Amino acid sequence: MTGPEDPALIEAMLDTGRVERAGEMLAAALAQQPGSPRLLQLLARQRLLADDAAGALDAADALVSAAPGEPVAHQLRAIALGVLDRHEEAFAAAVESVRLDPLDASTHRSVARAALGARGRLQDGWAAACRAIELEPAEPDSHFLLGVVAESQQQRAVALEAYRRTLALDPEHAAALNNLTLLEDGGLARVALGMTQTLALDPDSEYARRNLDGVLERFCWRVAGAGFLGLVLAADAVDAASEDPTATGTSRLLALVVLAAALIGAAVFRHTLEPVARTYLARRVRRPGRLLALVVLAVGLVLTTGVVGVSPGPGVLVMGVLGPVLGLLAVGLAVWTAVERGRR
Repeated sequence: MTGPEDPALIEAMLDTGRVERAGEMLAAALAQQPGSPRLLQLLARQRLLADDAAGALDAADALVSAAPGEPVAHQLRAIALGVLDRHEEAFAAAVESVRLDPLDASTHRSVARAALGARGRLQDGWAAACRAIELEPAEPDSHFLLGVVAESQQQRAVALEAYRRTLALDPEHAAALNNLTLLEDGGLARVALGMTQTLALDPDSEYARRNLDGVLERFCWRVAGAGFLGLVLAADAVDAASEDPTATGTSRLLALVVLAAALIGAAVFRHTLEPVARTYLARRVRRPGRLLALVVLAVGLVLTTGVVGVSPGPGVLVMGVLGPVLGLLAVGLAVWTAVERGRR
């Protein structure tokens, strides 16, 4: 086949992210050759890239009917079933691909991937990932899948080594960098740096964005905690001033030290972020939601601490107005956060 419906041209469209255009070309090509295994394979890929798992499964099922002996047909079927949360069926489809070609490392990777969702199949996933590495030791995804399976089995040392090996083979493997950063857990600054590097490699990485949200949330809670501590110290200074104007020094000084530590921490955190992450988080906190409310709480506590610590007189009025509001906001956010975590 030549012309705009050429499978090679359609595949190039998929490889360059022109998913919608590839779908249009596939529709025209399949109208001419409805049972073409090559076109059905491309259609299954196109549907997966278009986030249409049901359509991808239909295409994969048609491909299995047209070419039941092709391992890739069962691999695509396994992927689609996994996205649809039909994990046992996905595992069975992946195992069938191995049966058809046990010397193809990609079939073993398919089993390892499917085993992550199937109940009680992690050991099978471990064996499949190891076999894939034996068959293709220079393939980064084989090591990455071993890392994911090992992490699921609480084998931290093996997972760390597998992720590091993945990055040694492919320094731009965004998913491995993401997982390694979280598993090493070198503090918020290190995690933020790792997530920004992941976003630089893959700007569409949903995992990196979600993890950056988590980093910002944890950081804001820390700032809010520092602000609350500073506010308590500043309030103690104000209370002492009402009895003895000379007795405010220590509490007031400690409040200002806490305030300075919070501001320095914020500056260091911001400096750690790459431009792509700063841009993402700046847009993220503008959206109504829990993160925006948490940022408001942290900033409100720090500013109130600053006003009360620097100028106790006007600070009493500020604290009287904002204190109850910030307290209610903190309680509401704590409950909101607990509910959100309970849903995960």
